[in-house]
Amino acid sequence: MKTIIIFLFTSLVYVSTHAQDPHLFENTWYLENVIIDGENNYPINSTFDGEMNFQADFISLGHSYCESGISGNVIYTGSNQFNLSEVIALVETCEDPDVLEFISKHYSVYVDNNLIAKNPLDYYIVFLGDHKTLIITNPEGKQAIYNSGPLGVQAFENAMFSIYPNPSFETLNISSTKQVGNLQIHILSLEGKLLNTQHIDFNKQTSIDVSNLSSGIYFLKIADESGRVEVKKFVKQ
Repeated sequence: MKTIIIFLFTSLVYVSTHAQDPHLFENTWYLENVIIDGENNYPINSTFDGEMNFQADFISLGHSYCESGISGNVIYTGSNQFNLSEVIALVETCEDPDVLEFISKHYSVYVDNNLIAKNPLDYYIVFLGDHKTLIITNPEGKQAIYNSGPLGVQAFENAMFSIYPNPSFETLNISSTKQVGNLQIHILSLEGKLLNTQHIDFNKQTSIDVSNLSSGIYFLKIADESGRVEVKKFVKQ
């Protein structure tokens, strides 16, 4: 028998609202990655989806694989910031513990183990041609990354790339066990702002110059020709 548990909780509500990027509401956002303590957590496979939708005063996200989701009121407290309130979480029991673990990691960006909202939540939209990426960051630094379109099967394979040295002073090396082909490499700030884009014909190893970056934490977004995307976190010293 399927078990559905309904939780209700309320967080601090702000009466002020702010103008938001209209692209936030124009897309269904498809989960690409969850970053916790600098580690990537990719969806398990192409049938295990995660989607997110924004409305003017409402937000919903979930996984149809387990008919699991979170929805509730959203209060915009800044041009790129919002709080959640009166959130309802629907959780159906799944037999696969790996699926449950991944769902828990995804939702941990928004709520803690007691289902208390982790307000405020910051968001940034990165535009890469016709492709858009939504990055949600909570106060703990956990991030959920979404695409403006669903990803292919290739996007759910194991991580293909590694980077070193990390921290880096001048050069960041990118390596892989596979010959990938053409790559788009994007450097993003910790807030998700696009700082640099490079197009590289990749053959198992390459390097990029990061000497002009200020000291701090950055994200390296690597996209191949098939649409597969990986996000790596690195430190510039």
